[in-house]
Amino acid sequence: MERPQSSWLDDIKTKDRREGLNDIIFRSLADAYNLVTEEYGYNSENWKWGDAHYLTHKHTLSKVKIIDYLLSLSIGPFRSGGSSLTPNAGGYNFGKSFAQTSGASMRRVVDFSDLNNTQMILPTGQSGNVKSVHYKDQAELYHSGGYRKTVFDLEEIKADRYTRHLVLAP
Repeated sequence: MERPQSSWLDDIKTKDRREGLNDIIFRSLADAYNLVTEEYGYNSENWKWGDAHYLTHKHTLSKVKIIDYLLSLSIGPFRSGGSSLTPNAGGYNFGKSFAQTSGASMRRVVDFSDLNNTQMILPTGQSGNVKSVHYKDQAELYHSGGYRKTVFDLEEIKADRYTRHLVLAP
């Protein structure tokens, strides 16, 4: 950066020219503009990061397209914000599609002064069983930035009308 004509900046594919820092920056901005306008048009109101950067939670068996279609194994797509360098992490492969390839496996906010005020969310659901109501029941809430309350107090858990008891007998 101190030497704007450094050989590190030169594009070796151009034979009769030696590019400098300003050339590379200008070309990068022009390439980015062309990429966006080809995909989303010239109206910048239509340029939404979430349209390019999206996430589909893919089930292991979703690689078999007919199984994925028949059983609705994959969850999404959802518009995604961020990148691998932001708090709401959503990494993608640079130089390829902007589709999200990595992110948080859960989000949790813990109030250590009141553990019963702990907030948590999973990207899809609690169950890995596609037939379970909990397979994807958290996905919409997760992708809209929401959380679910997590209770630790035994009496509060017992008092919850949705608490069920599983009794295992020999």
